[in-house]
Amino acid sequence: MFIQACGVLLKEENACVLLMSSVEEEEWLGQKIKRDPKHVTTDIHKAFIYTKSLSPDKCLLKMVINADPHLDYIP
Repeated sequence: MFIQACGVLLKEENACVLLMSSVEEEEWLGQKIKRDPKHVTTDIHKAFIYTKSLSPDKCLLKMVINADPHLDYIP
């Protein structure tokens, strides 16, 4: 997987948000991406992750992910 992401800190909520998607181009930030055709890839079309600290040992985690694992069957 080649992922590009952007995170935002929500200080007033004691939380953070992470947005992710796969890099579809052949280069990213000026670096050539080397893809191996022998490996199965997963495409992350869009992903949203929200995490919030509830206490020193507990957190809330919410995720919405639109992905294609390119597998015929997942046991």
